[in-house]
Amino acid sequence: MFTFQSPTYGKAFFGCPGSRLGVTIIELLVVTTILGLLAALVFPAFKLMQQRDKEVRLHGILVDLDYARNAYTAYVTRQLIGKVEAAHPTSIPGWEKLRSKAIEKAIKSGKDGGLLFPQNPSKFVDSSGVSFDLATGPTVVTPTAGVVTVVINQRFIRRIPPHPFVGWYPTAHFEFEGASPSKAFPLMPLVWQDKQVASAEWVSGGETATGVSNVWSVGAGIAIDGSITDKWNQ
Repeated sequence: MFTFQSPTYGKAFFGCPGSRLGVTIIELLVVTTILGLLAALVFPAFKLMQQRDKEVRLHGILVDLDYARNAYTAYVTRQLIGKVEAAHPTSIPGWEKLRSKAIEKAIKSGKDGGLLFPQNPSKFVDSSGVSFDLATGPTVVTPTAGVVTVVINQRFIRRIPPHPFVGWYPTAHFEFEGASPSKAFPLMPLVWQDKQVASAEWVSGGETATGVSNVWSVGAGIAIDGSITDKWNQ
């Protein structure tokens, strides 16, 4: 007579001595404790890596904006010098002295009006269609006073990225200093930088200030090396 006998391994599921299901509370506590210790060791290192990455990106943005600002100044200066030189034929006596004074006057006019810098933060990205006149004083062609027209038709940076620390510090942002702020909006002093800031004049889109003479970070705190990020681009 044939009889059916369950396999030996099946006994493990029905109370076979030495076998059990799941894990005990003690084992669960041990695993949780180990994972907690590992997280406590790894998290500070991960946080430090994030901090370093954000600092590198912030520094890179400031360098790029500084380079773009200098490129704009060089572009305007080359253009006005070239146009002043064209207005002083070398065949006319006294052209060299007059040209030198005319260039000096034009550069001074540009500085006084903040026109040697991007007119506002948005002009870092797109300066197409920007044009302005700079007084040159007496020239060979115009004995009383001369004027050169500067035309900007290129961009100097692809875009201004968001502040890298804005996810950590909601108030972190870039500050723009106007070279020639308007009298309608008083400048806002930043005590820790001991300088006047005209950034607020661009917030409304009125663009009343002229010439972004400096850019820096505000609100990103202290860097890993102990330096204050607010002073990086002063």
